Amino acid sequence: KRSLLSDVFPQLPVALQATMLITGRDQYDNEILRGGEAELFRVSIRSPLVATDIIAVTVVDTEDGRYTARWSPGKTGEYVIEVIFGDGVHDKVQNFTSDLTAATPEMYEITGSGLAGGVVGEELDVVVQPSVVILGDLNAQASFTATVTYNGVTAPVPVSGLDAFGRRHIRFTRFVDGIYFLHVYLENTLVPVSPYPIVIIAGPPVVDTIEVFMWPEVEAGTNQLFTAGETASLYLEMRDVYGNVPTIDFVSDIAIKYSLQPDRDVLLATLNPNPDE
Repeated sequence: KRSLLSDVFPQLPVALQATMLITGRDQYDNEILRGGEAELFRVSIRSPLVATDIIAVTVVDTEDGRYTARWSPGKTGEYVIEVIFGDGVHDKVQNFTSDLTAATPEMYEITGSGLAGGVVGEELDVVVQPSVVILGDLNAQASFTATVTYNGVTAPVPVSGLDAFGRRHIRFTRFVDGIYFLHVYLENTLVPVSPYPIVIIAGPPVVDTIEVFMWPEVEAGTNQLFTAGETASLYLEMRDVYGNVPTIDFVSDIAIKYSLQPDRDVLLATLNPNPDE
């Protein structure tokens, strides 16, 4: 019903694993040299101010009468350590304060309009900002890097310094459409929940890139005789200003007209998009 605890540092960094050695004692203060009694007690680490602020503890039986308690503070605050026996006896109270020595990736979130993607040639803006209150200069001292991966090729992208609101910006532009994956790191550790998929779509077609092919083949400016009921196919190949296959709404963005001679009646052809070309 007694225990001897090794001393715990009065200040422990957040996220650092702490270890405490527990030595069992009998009622006459003799050291117990056998193990197997871990079920007779538990270790409680809690905040004296917030009842629900409890730190999980793992106790390992070393089988020689001693037990190792391990835990890792998840946030700042003051905590009390107690060894509690089955009959409710509390023994050997110690206190420690959990402090931050550096900001951690879990303290940040990635937001901004850039996560929704955009159009080729458009600058995207992704924001790195604290998701919790970070005291002191820890936010300013945090060092971020970022990369963008496309088709297996990874390239670095710059991360700005702090703006007036304590945020950082990742601004980049791409000229090939597709899905890009943004990885954000704090001191070489990924910020949750990296990577972020960002879809960049092609721009509108550029008129001088449009090539027209007709089947049966007809040269521009010439007349071609067709039999009534015969189908003629017209192929359009288009690109945006950067050479990507453009994104087109075939209902509202494009139409093909042809006229009947000599009265010039205008008719519309049927358009069928080919996703592979």
